[in-house]
Amino acid sequence: MLGDVSGAFRHVPMNENDVHMFASLFDDHVVIDLSCGFGWCGSPAYYSVAGKIINHQYECSQPIGSSPLDSSHFVDNVWCDDHSCVKVNTGSRCQEVNIALRRAMIAVLGPSAVNEKKITHWGTRGKALGLNFDTSKGSVSIPDDKMSRAFQIAEHLAKAGRAFKTDLNKVLGVFWHVVVCFPSARSFYQRVHDFVVRMYSFGRRQLRPEVVDDLRWFRATCANGVIERLRHLSKRRVTVRGVRG
Repeated sequence: MLGDVSGAFRHVPMNENDVHMFASLFDDHVVIDLSCGFGWCGSPAYYSVAGKIINHQYECSQPIGSSPLDSSHFVDNVWCDDHSCVKVNTGSRCQEVNIALRRAMIAVLGPSAVNEKKITHWGTRGKALGLNFDTSKGSVSIPDDKMSRAFQIAEHLAKAGRAFKTDLNKVLGVFWHVVVCFPSARSFYQRVHDFVVRMYSFGRRQLRPEVVDDLRWFRATCANGVIERLRHLSKRRVTVRGVRG
């Protein structure tokens, strides 16, 4: 089950040292937004405190006791304002999770924090962080459109030979999804990442030859049908590795 906080950032007050960035003039009146702004790079850091409290409240919810076969505490995977709940369907445990997550959101941010439109139903299949999860098969897969996008971006940058830092950051974000499902592809973005870290924030820069080589290797892997052949293998293997941000 996936849960979401409605208008997460507007529930969090702004620090006095940063509030000047959210002031505007409207009909000769000075308007100051006292909550975190959507799209501001500092908003997730401010909201993370509230998100962690919601997660703590949820995970500390004591089992009601109606399911004696499952007396464990709840476990939540949280990313900013998105909550991914995983639970074995035992007795009424899934229903208890529904109540506990909503109760934690309301207790921390108020009744308007629950985004009912984005809270999904329980199921063995779901999509989170841009990946498809199937708990019945125990598998994690990447959508075809993301693979196509990764191929197109790598091809475009390899041909151009020049890029802004924001362009390369987008590439790393797309590559991250690929290497989660294909760990062997990690070597294709290590030098790209190193180049981005050392790159200046402004201006378009010439890509180093080794960076272009990485992009071409990644493009060749996608273009030669390797992914398609892996999809039709009769025996599938699932590799689970921790990804440290």
